[in-house]
Amino acid sequence: MTATAQPLPGAQSHQALIGRQPIFDANQQVVAYELLFRSSQQNAAQVLDEDQATGDVLANAFVEIGLEGLVGSKLAFINLTRRFIENEELIPDAPDRLVLEILETIVPDATLIQRVASLADRGFTIALDDWEDGSNLAPLLPMADIVKVELPAFTPEQLPEHVRALKQHGVKLLAEKLETGEEFKLCSELGFDYFQGYFLSRPEIVAGKKIEPSQLAALRILSIASHPDVTLAKLEEIVNTDPALSYKFLRFINSIHLGLRYKVSSIKQAISMLGINGVRRIVSLLTVAGMCEDKPSELMRMALIRGQMAMALAEKLNHAESAAFFTAGLISLMDAILDAPLGDVLKELPLENWVKDGIQNGTGTLGTVLTGIKCYEDGKLDQVAVPGLDASDINEAYWASVRAADELDSISG
Repeated sequence: MTATAQPLPGAQSHQALIGRQPIFDANQQVVAYELLFRSSQQNAAQVLDEDQATGDVLANAFVEIGLEGLVGSKLAFINLTRRFIENEELIPDAPDRLVLEILETIVPDATLIQRVASLADRGFTIALDDWEDGSNLAPLLPMADIVKVELPAFTPEQLPEHVRALKQHGVKLLAEKLETGEEFKLCSELGFDYFQGYFLSRPEIVAGKKIEPSQLAALRILSIASHPDVTLAKLEEIVNTDPALSYKFLRFINSIHLGLRYKVSSIKQAISMLGINGVRRIVSLLTVAGMCEDKPSELMRMALIRGQMAMALAEKLNHAESAAFFTAGLISLMDAILDAPLGDVLKELPLENWVKDGIQNGTGTLGTVLTGIKCYEDGKLDQVAVPGLDASDINEAYWASVRAADELDSISG
């Protein structure tokens, strides 16, 4: 079941903007999301009151947005402070949906250990956060189901010994702050069960690797579709001459227009309904989806969310070329999708210079928007700065993009 998240209604001073970060299994499939506090005023996770932050996340997850809207059928990891552990009535009674993360700053005493044991007895999954050598949380290991290992706290040489020691407690291990494919490979070999970080968007580039002919063909379709002077006739020709793209295109249009009284049965009919910008976006989306077939599904979702969010922010800024922002968002992840340097990918695309410079060098309004989106994805919210937009604009665009990705995820594959 996919999520159908809604943006928060207005950024009030007392509200937290909730964020999420995916947690993967060894097959790089999303199994859960960690729900994160985000400040509505500075658009940064400046947590002055951790109790209030936890309360805001829980309130938004169960009241304002709804857990189904945030994580679908997957689990939700929630950070807990001492106050929430000691007052169990503050925690929603959803042990089948929540993983309770015990913050690394907590120093357990007898009372807290008893409370954690009580939560475990109620069926909650208990996770110990930011584990490192000498962690405060060692007394809670007997009650823990998951230990989140702070990867930067250990060298590759130290890690195997700590993994062996933790495994003796019968816990599952989650590698957090995972940044590269090499780290993912190491942790997989060591027997980690779950993975959290931004490694999916970091390409594993092989020196001298060339872009495959099929990938070049897809890039040419992408470049034609994104060209500002492309005509509907040319787009129709592209779709009609590619049987797989034609099939997906018709499947797509019939899926998103469920309210129609009749089925769209021809490419020409579909194109006449969508208009040129709609067709450009769909052709670009389906082309990129085809290029992601051997990649983790979350990478395609990430590209789609980035494209949708870039376009939404461009529209908020009243930019005349907002459709180009969608394509630019997709293309900005091509290095990870193709495992090739982004510069090499851009050489194959006859894009306008302002688009290329925005993607590769971060220049102009496009570059500012893409840089802001990347900071938002990485949780570096104090670095999100798009002149003319405030925190509520960014938050609204993000959740609208998540919603669009959820709607399209089952169609484009």
